[in-house]
Amino acid sequence: MKLSSFVFGAIPLIIQYYAKKYMEDDKTIALQDLENDYGIPRIKSYDFIIVGGGTAGCVVAGRLSERFNVLLLEAGGTPIPPAHVSYFTRDVAVAPDINYFYESVTQRNMSLRNGGISAFETGKMLGGSGSHNEMIHQRGSPLDWDGYAAMTGDATWRYENVLEFWKKNYYGVGGPLTLNSDIPPIWSKWAEAAAELGFTVADPNAQQIPSFAPVQMLIGSGARVSTYTGYIKPYEEIRANLTVIRYANVEQVKLWSERREIPT
Repeated sequence: MKLSSFVFGAIPLIIQYYAKKYMEDDKTIALQDLENDYGIPRIKSYDFIIVGGGTAGCVVAGRLSERFNVLLLEAGGTPIPPAHVSYFTRDVAVAPDINYFYESVTQRNMSLRNGGISAFETGKMLGGSGSHNEMIHQRGSPLDWDGYAAMTGDATWRYENVLEFWKKNYYGVGGPLTLNSDIPPIWSKWAEAAAELGFTVADPNAQQIPSFAPVQMLIGSGARVSTYTGYIKPYEEIRANLTVIRYANVEQVKLWSERREIPT
């Protein structure tokens, strides 16, 4: 066996061991942070408590903390350093100590080699799956957004209403997320081949049609960009009104206004 094959083959096991050790150290630090600072208790009352510091939770907590006292609770911890390197994406995504694992119901037309069962992993860490996914950025189909609006009964979710925010993200010159639109030289060859075969070559953020388009990624300075790195990490130490508690599991939500409890 070649040494290179052995080294690369061992990477998943190395990352799993590293993730477990990093999580233990990170948890120790998190518990120490919960102690009172010089005998002065931390704020126990918040304007908003966000349960889950995943992709959406980090955005909500970060934006609200611009004006309010916010507590962000996350069952996982800080993403391990390899999570920021795209080469290790898959290895981080399958590390058991920092992910949840789910299986789909039996599918008719996919995962046929596995009896129609698809396996999924979601990140148990700040940033959620955005801290270990492929970093691909896309607006999504208008049909999906209109479906969200119909499902929630809230017209603000319709595609034409959220489009301005997508444009702000894509065409803006600042903000917490870095969208890399660099197109590699080989893409032109792919586009030429697609056109020769009669396929449409389009802007990935234009009207949704079957076509070939370059992939855009959330990456900056060669490292992963996530909602954790964009909305929480830069402000956690400087905003006194933003509290992040790692390794926190929520077992029950109490709705005092109606004087009843809803177990979760």
